[in-house]
Amino acid sequence: MDIHRILIVLRRRAYIIVLSMLGAGLLLYAINASKPPIYAAKTTFFLAQPIAPDQRPSYDTLLFNDRIIPTYAELIRSTPVMKDVINQLDLPLDDKALLAASEIIVVRNTQLLQLQVENESAQTAADIANTIVRVFNQRQLAAQQAEIAERQRHLLDTLNAAQANTDRTKELLQAAQARNDLAETQRLSAMLTGYQDDYQRLNEQIALAQNAVTAFGLQLAVVEPAQPVTISVRTNTGILTGLGAIFGALISVALVLAMELLNTRIRSYEDAAGVPNLRLLRPVLPLGLATSGVTASGAYRELCLQSSMSANDGPRTWLISGVMPGFNVSDMIVLLGITLAQAGQRVVLVDVKFDQPTLHSLFGQSNAVGLSTILSRSAQRCAIMCCSSPIATCCCCHLARWRWAFRGSWRRAVLRRW
Repeated sequence: MDIHRILIVLRRRAYIIVLSMLGAGLLLYAINASKPPIYAAKTTFFLAQPIAPDQRPSYDTLLFNDRIIPTYAELIRSTPVMKDVINQLDLPLDDKALLAASEIIVVRNTQLLQLQVENESAQTAADIANTIVRVFNQRQLAAQQAEIAERQRHLLDTLNAAQANTDRTKELLQAAQARNDLAETQRLSAMLTGYQDDYQRLNEQIALAQNAVTAFGLQLAVVEPAQPVTISVRTNTGILTGLGAIFGALISVALVLAMELLNTRIRSYEDAAGVPNLRLLRPVLPLGLATSGVTASGAYRELCLQSSMSANDGPRTWLISGVMPGFNVSDMIVLLGITLAQAGQRVVLVDVKFDQPTLHSLFGQSNAVGLSTILSRSAQRCAIMCCSSPIATCCCCHLARWRWAFRGSWRRAVLRRW
């Protein structure tokens, strides 16, 4: 399909493209306008590990934090944290909806993280973001304290066991000394020294456990808390409407061209020329495109001559079609009538709109003779006294004992016996 044909098809189906553009644009506009605005709040923080005031973070600590950032990015948005936030703020959401409305963003080439929360209320979005960080730190602290308490309990149990062993060993040592058993006394003395060393080491571990940092010791140190933002993050309605119109136009153009390519009907002179075993007599332009009466008359006369010559070849199937898109049935009626008139038949072309006669001027005929006068004459001649409306054209062709009467609209033809 060449560019000229594509342009003709698009011009003929322009109303489909326009309606598709309007429909898609209005649909997206209505959908976007019916939804409430969405606001986003963002808080920035990093993972902080408690250290002594006189210490500085080591390289291993920084490297550990860098590796553990993806894990903490998921832990911050865990289901227990979401449920605690919902309970504290009394939100009309479930944990899945809140999880879908929140997002963790890792700032590239840094150890900073950003938590972004979207909500229909700007203040609520900021409150949710700040509460998530606070709840996570609270849960981290509670988990750390629980782990430290469990570790201290285990150390105390071990310490009590060491104390019991020490006391029992002392009693055995005193009994051995009373018996003057030198070998047993030396063995029990060594055991007592070991138990006393274990007891002292356990006391030191208990003291260190009170200030120990466990796996839950990392806290979220807030750099910038979330603030309400009054600018909606939803796509601008005008932009979305324009994109919808463009998308609708592209889809409609594609559908129109696809329908045109899949349509195998003969709709033009070029289509007919491509059909095998089909002989074309002559293309005739519509009357409005004829440059002069001589040109139009010559074309119809040649068509009549070729039709007569082709009729001698035997029975054939005649295909009558317009030479271009928009060449309607009424125009073909007029052309056939004029062709028959050039062949010597009596043809009367009548239009119900008599106040704007134009057809007679194309062939150099006068418009002085009325319809009644023409019908009353018996001479075989052509008279043209037609106007411009093809919808109400009536063409009567007197051919021997038959009369063809085409009346009404563009699609109805009646064959009558004269």
